Amino acid sequence: MARLATTIPDDAYKALNELSEKTGKPLALIVREALEMYLSAQGIDVATKVDWGGNRRKPDDKAE
Repeated sequence: MARLATTIPDDAYKALNELSEKTGKPLALIVREALEMYLSAQGIDVATKVDWGGNRRKPDDKAE
């Protein structure tokens, strides 16, 4: 799996964070979904689903 670091304007970052809080989705997932939609509009089909390992909690897991 490749990693990508980029710089974005403060207002775009703020908007992404607000959307993340509103939807409950991680910021990285929102960016991956947007990238997938953009590439699809360009005629490039890619899947951006990421399978995570380890003991990460899922959104529906209850804290102990």
